[in-house]
Amino acid sequence: MAYVNGQYQPIISGKRQYIASVSGRILLKDANQDDWEELIRLPVHAAPKPISTMKVQGSEIQFENGKATETTVKLAGQDVNQGGYRSMMGAFELGAASPRIPTENLDLPSSQSMDLQYVGAASDAPALKAAGQNPNDGKIYFGISTWGIWDSMHPGRQLQVTLDTNRDGKPDYNLEVGPEKGLDYPLVKVWKANGDTWEITNRYPLNGAWGDTDTNIMDTNVMVLGVPLKDLGLTADTASSIDYAVSTNTWSNAKAGGDYVDATEKISFNPFAPKVWFEGESAGVPGLFADRNGGEVKVHRVEGEKPSALFLHLHNGTGDLSGQNGAAGERAQVVPLSEQQQSSLPSPSEPTESPKDSSLPGPSEPTESPKADTSLPK
Repeated sequence: MAYVNGQYQPIISGKRQYIASVSGRILLKDANQDDWEELIRLPVHAAPKPISTMKVQGSEIQFENGKATETTVKLAGQDVNQGGYRSMMGAFELGAASPRIPTENLDLPSSQSMDLQYVGAASDAPALKAAGQNPNDGKIYFGISTWGIWDSMHPGRQLQVTLDTNRDGKPDYNLEVGPEKGLDYPLVKVWKANGDTWEITNRYPLNGAWGDTDTNIMDTNVMVLGVPLKDLGLTADTASSIDYAVSTNTWSNAKAGGDYVDATEKISFNPFAPKVWFEGESAGVPGLFADRNGGEVKVHRVEGEKPSALFLHLHNGTGDLSGQNGAAGERAQVVPLSEQQQSSLPSPSEPTESPKDSSLPGPSEPTESPKADTSLPK
């Protein structure tokens, strides 16, 4: 809120997002009795919403060879496109994967919602440049998933992305997720270091959209933080790689003396030349793609690089987040990049000259079995 002309006014405004719900009661009565005073009243409440079951097809994103820099992946599953709901997906260069913290090691079971699972970064600057537009007009996006769902990102939950844009070991900017007084909607607040103090320079809606576009910000475990590159002082002429780190906390954990629930190490990312970047059908929200059955996403990479890609299916159901037997839920999907194995045998169209003096061993001469090539991509 800002104090203007003797009144507090919102600094930023936007439409809320609501959860549709229905409630009622079921009356249970013994069929052998006529007295309705002995009935049981059972309250019922439901908050239904459509969900998708989308995935990127394949266990790997394969490139034709080591020099190939472009390929395409397909999307498959049950999408959502009804009554204003449309399934959406974010695609990122995976920066960190964090194991699930045992629930008994947390101050409260609800703190699992701030237990980091996957962290990634993306930028649309390369796509703008490829389209002949100014890459400096692009945005940087951070995709984050956790090992537990939150009902909403209220003040009792804290998540921040700290950025070192000049890589001098000191934080220059901080992206904080939280509400603003007078506005019932989670924001991405951009904080800038100014000597020993910090100041807020801008605010943006979480997931890049206000409540009139459903991006599933409640009862979920994934989020996308997007801000313009210019807000961070990054341009194609001055910026190369930056360092970022993600940390989380809860009010209860902080009260118990904990500095954070979970935090990553420093992660490097180049917003103007990422190791992997994506193009696809826009979902109508900056940084998000339409997550529909039969859709395609074009994957670009720096020649020879084989990072992993992180896909966040915002409208998928939660699934199993127990971490047992590899269970990691249904919204976050990690797919590694790989290269097709090239055969050293000549192609049928290439004639070979038969050797005049063959040195192949005879039937009585044992041969050593060739060792298997274990240099498969991870």
